[in-house]
Amino acid sequence: MPTYTLRPNGVGSYSQWFPINDTPAWKCVDEVTPDEDGTYIASPNTGWSVDTYALPDPTPVGAINSVTVWIRTRSFTGVPGYAAIRTHSTLYYSAALGNGASYANYSWTTTVNPNTGLAWTWAEIDALEAGIYAFSIPKADVFCTQVWVVVDYTVVAPSPSGFWAVIM
Repeated sequence: MPTYTLRPNGVGSYSQWFPINDTPAWKCVDEVTPDEDGTYIASPNTGWSVDTYALPDPTPVGAINSVTVWIRTRSFTGVPGYAAIRTHSTLYYSAALGNGASYANYSWTTTVNPNTGLAWTWAEIDALEAGIYAFSIPKADVFCTQVWVVVDYTVVAPSPSGFWAVIM
């Protein structure tokens, strides 16, 4: 199946994490190749905190099969990170993801929009924000060096008879 990969390109609705070695925070997590501790965001020591980021608008090309949010994180105290999305002005987050001391990629896939319970639309992808959510105590427990979204879709094209056909 074809996919779109969307990387942060702007500030989102939530900005509670600390950018390290670059500003604003979205520039710390937008790279294609991870730079690990070169640029990253650190969770504050305020309990639950979230950072979300604007994403580029893809060109609609077919039926959306799934949306996967990826985060590349590490944790000093075993506190997990959670992938986060903001859709229809509401924040949603995954189950607890990895909590290892070394950076690793973790993902959360949704086949339907959690707000509507229906298949994702391209308008919802255009308005989507993605990021990370975590709980921190005494110090910055969680670091995040990358956030990205992969939209899996099926190309739909008209058939010669005028009916729509799915192209795999």
